[in-house]
Amino acid sequence: MNAAMSASMNAAMRRVSRADGAALLIALMAMMLMLALGTALMLTTITETRIASSYGAGIEMFYAAEAAIERAMEDLRMIPGWSGLSSSATMSAFVDGQPGGARTLADGTTIDLADATDAVRRGDQGGDRSSWRLFAYGALAGLLPAGRIESRAYVVVWVAEAPSPRDAESLALLAHAYGPQGVLRALEVVVTRADLNGSGGIRVLSWREVP
Repeated sequence: MNAAMSASMNAAMRRVSRADGAALLIALMAMMLMLALGTALMLTTITETRIASSYGAGIEMFYAAEAAIERAMEDLRMIPGWSGLSSSATMSAFVDGQPGGARTLADGTTIDLADATDAVRRGDQGGDRSSWRLFAYGALAGLLPAGRIESRAYVVVWVAEAPSPRDAESLALLAHAYGPQGVLRALEVVVTRADLNGSGGIRVLSWREVP
């Protein structure tokens, strides 16, 4: 009798032990699955956040490049003659120091104006671009009095000779807007004199975003 009861109890304990082992295995597998799902969700969230941030920075840099072009055009209105401007030492009033050396961006990275100018002149975007000359450069926030613009952009504008329609003075302007995470947007504009009643106006002949 005692032997039979002992055998029955041992068998019951083995069944309980097997059931506990199976439950533990299932619990571990469930935890691993939840961990994998949580990790995937976290990575997706981080990726989506970075994409949204990069997209927002790209839009900001696009409008920063436009603002830099407009600022350069204001200075060009004050220059009586554009002939030879691309080879002269005339600069915009919007500069933040000597035309060369490293500049620190909002995210702590740097760009070198001399290197950037060399890259533009090498013709990375096609065509003969050797005549591009640095004209304006600085943090976009410096365009207006402190606190008027909140921007992470650093903008640079180059000028070069452009074909002149009907013997009018024309210039090409290339603006780069550098932002965080390596974001860069660039615009190229060709302008000509549109002097109406001595107004010293400027007319845009072409406008395009460049890669």
